[in-house]
Amino acid sequence: MNIQIHAGHAGTLSASPVWASSTTSTPTTFAYPGGKARLAKTLVSFMPRSGGTYAEPFAGRANVFWKAAMTLQFSNWWLNDLRTGAFLDAIISHGSTLEVPEHTRQEFERQKIARLSGDPTAILLEPYLSYSGAGYAASYRPTKGAPLRHRYQNTLRRARQILIQTQAMITSLDWKQAVADLNADDFAYFDPPYLAAKVHGYAPDDIDHIEMVEILKNARFRWLLSEYYQPIYVEAFGLPFWTKDMQLCSTNFRHDGGKEKRIECLWRNY
Repeated sequence: MNIQIHAGHAGTLSASPVWASSTTSTPTTFAYPGGKARLAKTLVSFMPRSGGTYAEPFAGRANVFWKAAMTLQFSNWWLNDLRTGAFLDAIISHGSTLEVPEHTRQEFERQKIARLSGDPTAILLEPYLSYSGAGYAASYRPTKGAPLRHRYQNTLRRARQILIQTQAMITSLDWKQAVADLNADDFAYFDPPYLAAKVHGYAPDDIDHIEMVEILKNARFRWLLSEYYQPIYVEAFGLPFWTKDMQLCSTNFRHDGGKEKRIECLWRNY
């Protein structure tokens, strides 16, 4: 299937970054397993400053995009994810009008049922009500640590503003279709389901990592890849140019012992 990069845009876009009209300094983030909210600033600092199309074939809840759109100068923005495309669409359709309810288990159970019919309100409340933002199947998110009601509502408003200003194209395609037509002036940030990682919301066979490596090795576009330290990536791309020890919900490591250690790594081809 041949996907046109500019499909869905309503005209010629400005290459300027989105300098939000909002005066708040609170970052736009949504809970999601492996969502990169804490690493967004670092990741964006390594990205090209400008180009034609900025694409995320595994956008998740777009925590990196929210930062990139405020910083980088790209003419077009493309967010793709089989699992979360509906969430991004719901931000556009309902993000400016949704009144966030009180955070209770009863509300969780009510929205869990509504989600089965694709209710956009239930979809938007997943990061607010569900554990790790992984969806209602991942169980209730305790009130402690959850975003405050008014702050989550403001986050939805800011996210919608960014999507509208960038006129970002949102798709729910196989990831390969989201990068098939990219060229040398374009850039793609890859944050795929990690190899051999057990993360809420993902299945082991969500992606063929060997296939992804081969596509990246032959890519005509610029790319940045986030992954754990794995031999398959070192063999293909060499040592990562950036690493950081990470404590995630799926691991529990200490430098003096504990469980398995995870090392967040970055590779790029530019």
